[in-house]
Amino acid sequence: MSFDVRCHGCHRTERWTPEGTAWTVEVLVPGGARRVGDQPGLARARALVRAARDGLRIAGVCEACGHLLLGPADGPDAGPMEVATPRGVLASRAGVLEGPDGVLSAEAAEAWLDGAEGRPWLRRLPGELARLPFFLVLLPIALGWVLAAMFVVSFLAAIVEWAPTPVR
Repeated sequence: MSFDVRCHGCHRTERWTPEGTAWTVEVLVPGGARRVGDQPGLARARALVRAARDGLRIAGVCEACGHLLLGPADGPDAGPMEVATPRGVLASRAGVLEGPDGVLSAEAAEAWLDGAEGRPWLRRLPGELARLPFFLVLLPIALGWVLAAMFVVSFLAAIVEWAPTPVR
């Protein structure tokens, strides 16, 4: 029986097959090109939270980008995992999340990590501003399309109504 594990960061996909006490690893998707927007510690911590929330196992660390490989619940297990974040260490032991103040639910851990980012809206602002010129270019195109569609519809409506009697 083999297990497919996937990197939370770069989406590298590997197929792990047990052979005795070791694992044979076959790389299905190389990955490594994608980089997450979070700080590396926060991205790894989010992978811990996702594993706990979705019932996944942490299979190991991705060779391509250094983030965590997540696999199915009955798949390979890397054992307890600890990740340093700006607010402290987040640990996962047998699917149970532990922060500096004790055991956390997945929702509480997500809220705790959002607090670690400081002001998340400010962190996302450059990305939102980068999309603005794209929409400003598309706006006149969309407006022109709507005006052209209105012209065609009004022209077709005039044909259907026909001309008044004195003009015929």
